[in-house]
Amino acid sequence: MARLARYIMDIRGGVLPRDWKLICDYILDKDVQHSRKVAAIRVTNCYTDDPVMATEFILKTQNQNKRSKADKTYHLVLSFPIGERSEREILYEIEDKFCLALGYNKHQRISAVHQDTDNLHVHIAINKINPENFRNHEPFFDKRTLMKMCRQIEQEYGLINTPHGFDDEAKQYSKDKKGDNIKRSKIKNFEDKTGMQSLATYVGNIIKEFHYSDWPELHKNFAKHGLVIKKRGNGLVIGATNLDLWVKASSCNRALSLSTLEKN
Repeated sequence: MARLARYIMDIRGGVLPRDWKLICDYILDKDVQHSRKVAAIRVTNCYTDDPVMATEFILKTQNQNKRSKADKTYHLVLSFPIGERSEREILYEIEDKFCLALGYNKHQRISAVHQDTDNLHVHIAINKINPENFRNHEPFFDKRTLMKMCRQIEQEYGLINTPHGFDDEAKQYSKDKKGDNIKRSKIKNFEDKTGMQSLATYVGNIIKEFHYSDWPELHKNFAKHGLVIKKRGNGLVIGATNLDLWVKASSCNRALSLSTLEKN
């Protein structure tokens, strides 16, 4: 799968709009009944198979969250190498597995199989607003998750194995951060080269919203984001255990150093 999964917002040049209706117009094609581009359309978790009705339903769901300033739509593209054509049911299985890995399995979405290029590709427009609690779900380190899924899907379905662009940098970063002497220059260099947000930067951002007065509360704050904090050696580390990612706590924020926390 040549760059099987890519987050459309990160493609340089021709960046698609983040408005749900505009994205769906592009995905479904304006004249869908006579379109040669769209081979199949699928609506998921919307209680209807009609993409027009689903769009209205999704917009109402997004409107329930008025607090979040972040994007409310996630646009994912699954692109296959030239000549690789899978049955529609297989494409849907692959779509489901990617959405599950990103934490969007219960979220509303509309997808379409496009056949207007040599590379068969599937566009997936996902409502980031959870329809049950109306929170805006932002998958942490999604590009690493997508890389892992690409390799997994290729092996599971016997698809063509291809490089995914970020693999080498991600592996090097994973090795670097296992030590307790991570340098911010390395973190910045990694982000500049790959366009991927590091764990240290992610933690540094979310910690600003934390409210805690003791260790249990601090642990609960991290747990809400799928992270853990624990002692290692003479300090603390923070990790995303499902991705085997770890970073020195003090490299995220000085307030997270063991000595500082023990004083409070």
